[in-house]
Formats: sequence, structure tokens, C-alpha cells
Amino acid sequence: MNVSFPKCNQAGTEFVISTTDDLQEKVNYLSEDFPVAIFTQTYHHAASDSTPFHWHNELQLNWVSEESWNTASMVTLSVCPEIRSFW
Repeated sequence: MNVSFPKCNQAGTEFVISTTDDLQEKVNYLSEDFPVAIFTQTYHHAASDSTPFHWHNELQLNWVSEESWNTASMVTLSVCPEIRSFW
């Protein structure tokens, strides 16, 4: 069975979730000065899209914004733990 990872879209840039050798997700922040990442993904059921097994220190919230019989769209927000220094 082929594994398919959905493309992420962040501010018009497409990428696929990537990980280090120990499976830690490499999070693409919008800016190093403000460590927050927001991106969307569309999963295609027919392609067996899935998210790769991974871990991260960031708090991550996922919201399924739309779902139909063949696709699901999700919005993800990742916040770096160090962001508390901005408060």
C-alpha cells in the first residue's frame, strides 16, 4: 500500500510535513521572531492520505474545517513553548 502525505499550505508556500531521524516534526514558523505556525491541509481519502508519525514540543491545535465523502480539510495552529516570553 502506498502512503500519501497531504501537502500543507502556509502563506502560499506548499510543503509536506518532514521529521528528523528521531521523528520530531520540523515546524515551519511564519517568523523566527514570532514562533507560530499556521497551515492548512486537504486529505484525499482515495489517495489514503495520512499524517506521518511524529512528535513536537509545540502545542498544536487542529480543526477540521470541511469534510465530504472524499476529502477533509484541516487547519493547524502550532505554538512554540518559548512564545510565553512575549507575554
